Amino acid sequence: MSARAAIAVLCAAAGVLACANDAAAPGDVARVSVEVLRGFSTEDVAPRETNAPVVMLLDATRSMIEPTRQGSSHWAAAQRAAARFTNDLPSQRAIWLYELGAADAPHCQSVFRGSRAANAAARGPLLEEIGAVSPQGEGALASALETVRDELWRSDALMGARVVVFSDFVPECGGDVCAAAAKLITGGARLDVVAIGEMQVPACLRETTGLAESLPPPTSSDAPVHFRIEVAKPEPMVVGCSDAGGLPVATPAGRATVVVELDPPLRVEAYFAAGRRHVLQVLDFPALDPETRHWRWLDAKPEAAAADKP
Repeated sequence: MSARAAIAVLCAAAGVLACANDAAAPGDVARVSVEVLRGFSTEDVAPRETNAPVVMLLDATRSMIEPTRQGSSHWAAAQRAAARFTNDLPSQRAIWLYELGAADAPHCQSVFRGSRAANAAARGPLLEEIGAVSPQGEGALASALETVRDELWRSDALMGARVVVFSDFVPECGGDVCAAAAKLITGGARLDVVAIGEMQVPACLRETTGLAESLPPPTSSDAPVHFRIEVAKPEPMVVGCSDAGGLPVATPAGRATVVVELDPPLRVEAYFAAGRRHVLQVLDFPALDPETRHWRWLDAKPEAAAADKP
């Protein structure tokens, strides 16, 4: 019998004992737990994806007046990019326009809801508005993303929507852009960024993995994600199993493999140190294009050691 077959057979036989992991395991074992943050599946999004709007969020704050290396302003570059993007969209795709900083106000202002076009034939006023807007005030991009997310949700259009941000990402009014972006993505929307200027784009908007730093704790689900711990030596066997977000598994020190029962399953091999707690964080967004799955290890002190702190 192959090692893989032996593991499959032993999993069922060891399931009851392995899942009843002793919470008071001795200090010569490691404790392993799994956290999974899941987005919508492709099946959840596909039926409505083509009916959801494209949202263009234009940063018209005062920093956009600054010139680019070519001499024109950041704002002129954003206008050209937004107009070109509008004309290139499929004719039946609805577009919603939002502008941040377009009003002359001395304080940080809310995002302005602009024109909406149901299809290509109705995009004339929207294109005219893009050409007529000029940067005047200040506003928070994070707050603008939250407003967009809330209005999409209230319109029952969040799932499958596409939000495109045109900005130089100069922070003037604060807010957590990463958290706001995470809410959009976990709600089923796609977020694209058109970066203009020299300011570095926040890592969470450049790489999906960056969102893991700001995402909320994994949410509960009616269908929990199971995981198990497999070892190959001295013989292939399952040494424990649990649910993501549940109790940690007491695991012998040494090399082992964590198998998270996603679709397809995720297998992560690691070395587990005695007396330590290891947390595997998994970000699984099957509805993104392309499908996205990232993972990382967090290392935490065991509960007993933490309890000894004054």
